[in-house]
Amino acid sequence: GYKFLRQKPIGQYILDFYCAELLLAIEADGDAHILQHEYDLVRDHYLRSLGIRVLRFTNRQILENIPAVLTVIEKYIKSLHTYLALGDSYTIGEGVAEHDRWPELWARLMSQQGHFIKQPVHIIAKTGWSTDELMQAIDAEGYLGTWDYVSLLIGVNNQYRGRNVEEYKIEFKQLAGKAIHFARNKPEQVNVLSIPDWGQTPFGQASGRDSQQISIEIDAFNNAAQEVCYSLALQFWDITTITRENCQNPQMHTSDGLHPSGQMYQLWANTLLSP
Repeated sequence: GYKFLRQKPIGQYILDFYCAELLLAIEADGDAHILQHEYDLVRDHYLRSLGIRVLRFTNRQILENIPAVLTVIEKYIKSLHTYLALGDSYTIGEGVAEHDRWPELWARLMSQQGHFIKQPVHIIAKTGWSTDELMQAIDAEGYLGTWDYVSLLIGVNNQYRGRNVEEYKIEFKQLAGKAIHFARNKPEQVNVLSIPDWGQTPFGQASGRDSQQISIEIDAFNNAAQEVCYSLALQFWDITTITRENCQNPQMHTSDGLHPSGQMYQLWANTLLSP
């Protein structure tokens, strides 16, 4: 079941019932709401801007036909889109709160546009994973079923460990194939993100490694991933450029100087909504 809170404050409003996991508000409207239609529209617009869906029922509906009310709520929950995010530390959001991970931010933006996605997002990712370790983790999950949306961001640890680009390309293609399978064999429902350039971060600059060489290698890995994506009709999103353009801004990194902050992840999420 899902946990609903009563009289939950959100901004300047008080919601009758609210489920954070579903981003769902349920309102029990008395007769006074007949006279405050405009107020309710403004209120609902604000909540929708936060990715919160509002279901409204009159007090009479709740008192006289609760089975029908529950049916409407159940149908809404079943209609929510599902999202599987595959990756490494960038997907799990090392160093940031759960709500600041880029998959959660993207899901929230999609919900604001009317494509309501169940949150929290289902994530299979861990700091330090390379392509082969992600594949092993997916296999260890057992049956994962299918999903409305799938994302894939993997490869920085292959580069960091000095692994071969051709090996990466082979394993990345296998992962991309799995992603398409999870998305009900609909490539258009899969988002692939490029590998960020960690060499340009404060951590990278202080690592003692050649940052220019790191950038060259990151580009080579991204080119390999992009070729795979083109061959499979997958959307490949360039977020590497964003990381390079913002590498000198301390607000764009967590305290370790390596991983992106919530502000950086927001830029990534915005990019995925661009035409």
